[in-house]
Amino acid sequence: MQETTSPVLNTFIGYSEINLARLIFHELAHQVVYVPGDSVFNESFATAVEHEGVRRWFVSNGTASQQAVLSSRQEREAVFIDLVLRHRKQLQEMFHSDISDVEKRTQKAHIFEGFHKEFLRLKADKAEFSSYDQWFAQPLNNALLATVSIYTQLLPAFQAILVQHDKDMDRFFDAVTKISKLPKKERNLVLQKAVEGNQEWMIVER
Repeated sequence: MQETTSPVLNTFIGYSEINLARLIFHELAHQVVYVPGDSVFNESFATAVEHEGVRRWFVSNGTASQQAVLSSRQEREAVFIDLVLRHRKQLQEMFHSDISDVEKRTQKAHIFEGFHKEFLRLKADKAEFSSYDQWFAQPLNNALLATVSIYTQLLPAFQAILVQHDKDMDRFFDAVTKISKLPKKERNLVLQKAVEGNQEWMIVER
């Protein structure tokens, strides 16, 4: 179990119930499984626990309106994450291509322009996406996209594992703990198989 020294700041008092619950579940997940040196694994796992934990908490304790707000927020996040990851993939493919540096700079600008235009179309269609205005107000670059990727890149794999274990959290934690002990290359292969629906990955549990 990984010990953390994350402080409980007095600023958390001003958090909404949803944000406070998200924070608690996310940080507690790091106490369950933590792989030194693999931020993508750790944060994606914690995000998966956060999403499921908050969902369950509001089913048990939240009002109908709070559950509706949570559902809408998670749907919006899923769209935003997909938008970020798709454009980051375009950037990575471009950076690894054989085109010249001049062409790469041109393509990079084109990708970011398309990224921002797609966000504006989303916001025009659904005004609630304006909640991401502050994020888009920052200078768009690969590092900014990477901050989102770290927390969500492996999220679909962990969500698939949770479903494959009938959303039984004890079984889910046990499976992820076993996966976490694999070498990184093998660990990533197992997660890829999980997200593809290939249950051969479950051999690690035997």
